[in-house]
Amino acid sequence: KPFPFNIYKNKKEVTDILKIVIIMTLILLILVIIVLISNIKKYKISQFIYILFFAITGFGYMIIEIVLMQKYQQFIGNPVYSFMITLGGLLLFSGIGSLVSKFLPKKVVYISIIFIPIIIIFKMLFLDNIFDSFAQFSFNAKLIISIVLLFPLTFLIGIPFPTVLERVKDNTTKEFGPLMFGISGIFSTLGSTSSILFTITNGFTFSFMIGFFCYLIGILFFYLIIFLTKRV
Repeated sequence: KPFPFNIYKNKKEVTDILKIVIIMTLILLILVIIVLISNIKKYKISQFIYILFFAITGFGYMIIEIVLMQKYQQFIGNPVYSFMITLGGLLLFSGIGSLVSKFLPKKVVYISIIFIPIIIIFKMLFLDNIFDSFAQFSFNAKLIISIVLLFPLTFLIGIPFPTVLERVKDNTTKEFGPLMFGISGIFSTLGSTSSILFTITNGFTFSFMIGFFCYLIGILFFYLIIFLTKRV
């Protein structure tokens, strides 16, 4: 209600996939944990905040990505083009955000990421209304509109990751940085399937809220990491 997937009482088609993904991610996570434990003496307890940051933002990133794919498919109408625009836009714009972040003043970086949860809430509340306003536009126009609407959020989402990763490199060992890529990838994989389950069970708004809280908590970890690794 109103999602057609809800005709399946137990969501078996999704839960079966989720079980497989959970098993796979747990295996990968165990391998990462083994590496961390084997080098435990090299790290301070405070540095494990990095793990929480990369885990929760990786999970939240995929939650938002999958929901936006589903939303934009309703607007664009063509699943292939909506997939290309949404996934391509997310990867391209967040990549640009990551690249640009290294040239931005630190204050700009620290302030800009505050807008990530704000824009997520805005999209949750008004994206459907915006789509309704442009529903009569041509297919090509919808593609352009979709790209414009995607840019602000996806650009900002790309900023926190490299900023924290640089702190990881400066305050830990060489092995710790790549491990954080692994943590982010593991929880991103889990988030992609979880997002579908959240959506078909409780709707887009619920999934958006999960993504919102992931980034809200992630940003709190971001500022905590900046504070703990503040250069004298």
